[in-house]
Amino acid sequence: FFANAFGNMFAITTSIFERAIAGAFNRNPTEGVQFQEAMQFAMGAMGSFRDSVSIFAKAFRTKDVVIGTNFKGDFYKPHQRAISSEALMGVRQGSPENNFLTEGVARGINYMSTFVNLPGRLLMSADEMFKLINYRGDVRALAYRKAKKETGLRINQFAKSTRGELPTKAQELEMVRSLHAKYFDKTAVPEDIAQQAGLTALRNTFTDPLAEQTIKNELTGRSRTLSGFNKSIQNILNTDPTGIGKSFVPFFQTPINLMKFVGQRTPLVRKFSREIQEAMADGADPAARALAQAKVATGTMLYGIGFTMAWNGLVTGASPLDSNLRKIKQQAGETQYSMVTDKGYVSFNRFDPIGMFFSFSANLATMAKA
Repeated sequence: FFANAFGNMFAITTSIFERAIAGAFNRNPTEGVQFQEAMQFAMGAMGSFRDSVSIFAKAFRTKDVVIGTNFKGDFYKPHQRAISSEALMGVRQGSPENNFLTEGVARGINYMSTFVNLPGRLLMSADEMFKLINYRGDVRALAYRKAKKETGLRINQFAKSTRGELPTKAQELEMVRSLHAKYFDKTAVPEDIAQQAGLTALRNTFTDPLAEQTIKNELTGRSRTLSGFNKSIQNILNTDPTGIGKSFVPFFQTPINLMKFVGQRTPLVRKFSREIQEAMADGADPAARALAQAKVATGTMLYGIGFTMAWNGLVTGASPLDSNLRKIKQQAGETQYSMVTDKGYVSFNRFDPIGMFFSFSANLATMAKA
């Protein structure tokens, strides 16, 4: 639960930082990513605190229904309860045919199910909370971008119709403020902004569905959906009637999304990301291109920090393959994939995605020293 919350908060912080980078290098005051979007994202995220707590409580109370548009489905199957009176005894709790003893046993089994499922409900409820935080932050940031763009268009139209007499700076700022407030009003969010913010909410909680591709047959005109490599493996795991695959690989979608998050911000590896390549292609949306470049810049900075820390012995990578050297390090108290603190070595292996950045950096520093 805490590792999941840490990863979601790291994704939010990264989104704010990347918008600041993309906006800082944008020289167009009305088009593309604006520097002010970083502040707007942060304000939108912080302003959603009360509603996010409310959605957390609502999701936690809802036992059999997932509130959001997507969730960590490889972890949680809300409609498939293996521990239940119906699954174990074939008895439905509350049935008029039950006697007192049967009803008590059925109730006890279902209480056990609720207790066992408590960590899963906490995790899923937290995801719903973080989705709302990301959604509100992105809506406010995109609303500012849209307001700036429309203000620029209106000024140009005004200039053409009044022989070049532009509005004053105060009028222009008021126009941006008015449009911005209109677009991020949660009762009337424009559809294009809502859709894009929804995608951001899924990506930053690592719950976006794995890639699929629609192929159209030019002869018949029919279309069919083909699963990508990762999606195909997920389908095999989910449809395995024996359950053996899920026993060995209980988590799949979330780790894949975490690796995709890191890969898009890793030099050389990002070239294998279809999303990054499409954003960087000729004719792509300038805002998408700027954010893709910002992802690369953020990743370079994180790897630089991780490499410097590893070079100075503040973080560790994998244990040495040499058994003697590994034994020496273990006797000294050094553990793999850990950070040096006042309390000794503390593992960061579970705190992804930043744990992945530090792991790769530490192993790279080890190889560089060798």
